[in-house]
Amino acid sequence: MKEEVQQEREERFLHDPEFLRVIKTRNTIAYTLTALILICYFAFVALLAYNPALLAQQTGNATLGIPLGIGVIIIACILTGIYVFWANKHYDNQLAQLRARLEKAASSTTEANQQ
Repeated sequence: MKEEVQQEREERFLHDPEFLRVIKTRNTIAYTLTALILICYFAFVALLAYNPALLAQQTGNATLGIPLGIGVIIIACILTGIYVFWANKHYDNQLAQLRARLEKAASSTTEANQQ
């Protein structure tokens, strides 16, 4: 009986329109940030493959490829930070509010069924 109630709550949660909207927003942000880092990474690799002479140019004590490679790593860290900031500020709060609303509705339904 408890398993059926739990499964019903999970189904209600997973098919809730607000939950689906939150997940769609999360996926949009995650895919966008992923695409940005992949573009940066593959642009660096393509530059390395097709124009190695450019990356071999001296800039001070290092070649141009070193700061560009470090730049790719820094961009990856920044994009990760953006996602973590967004998730902590918006996504987690939205899920907590949704969970509270659905649990309240589920407990109301359970109480009504018991009476």
